[in-house]
Amino acid sequence: KNLVMLQFYNVLGSSIFLAINMKFKKINIVGTDHSWFNDIEINENNELCRREQHFYDTDTQQPLRPIIDPVSMKKQKMGDFFMALSKIFYSYDLLNEYSKTMNSEIVNISEYSYIDAFRRKKI
Repeated sequence: KNLVMLQFYNVLGSSIFLAINMKFKKINIVGTDHSWFNDIEINENNELCRREQHFYDTDTQQPLRPIIDPVSMKKQKMGDFFMALSKIFYSYDLLNEYSKTMNSEIVNISEYSYIDAFRRKKI
């Protein structure tokens, strides 16, 4: 009945959950690199920073910006950042298990991806 949803930390988790509940038997995900930690650094002020680099950016040297927690509006610390990433990746493990109980399969067809919860396949 879609009255309840697990807590997800991005649109991918929510989308997969809804696709499973819509009874899709095979769910292919693409473009899910999830390589956020490749873009982080600690600056000279001891602040956790991230380069906001997108695939469509032509400038390869985006500026470093401190990571701000959207809830507390405070600068995020390294431990908090990795805790959030841990929750994201753990939610994919839960989705994979849920998909099996619903006779559905999630396949990661991304060329480059850090997600290890789903079966990988090349297009």
